[in-house]
Amino acid sequence: MRHSVSIGALTIAGLLAAGAAEGPDGSASAAGDEVHCEIAVEEQAGRVTLEGFVDAASSISGSYELLVTKTGGGGTSDIRQGGEFSANAGARTPLGTVVLAGDGGAYTAKLKITWDGKSAVCRESVRGSL
Repeated sequence: MRHSVSIGALTIAGLLAAGAAEGPDGSASAAGDEVHCEIAVEEQAGRVTLEGFVDAASSISGSYELLVTKTGGGGTSDIRQGGEFSANAGARTPLGTVVLAGDGGAYTAKLKITWDGKSAVCRESVRGSL
């Protein structure tokens, strides 16, 4: 089975002194830069792949952190990836990928992107809740 989940458009403004306010649908709005955050989920051949992406209306550079937590019969494990990124205007830019065994556990993912003093957070879960 394959499915992709978009975590919605995040519109962030410099007017938000504390960063983006996350709404119940994982989005925030204000006048300013338009940045889209996504965690794509693919379940195939006994594996679960989670991949973070950023989309921006204008070119941006910043950093990201992708945290994936797996909970199952064997306990809990965390996988953390991060680094710098540059995204061209209008281009979907991959940030990090995690591939896990699809052994019936629950997976949660959180992607945080930071650029120009602003930040946005996207979340996704597979057979689990955030």
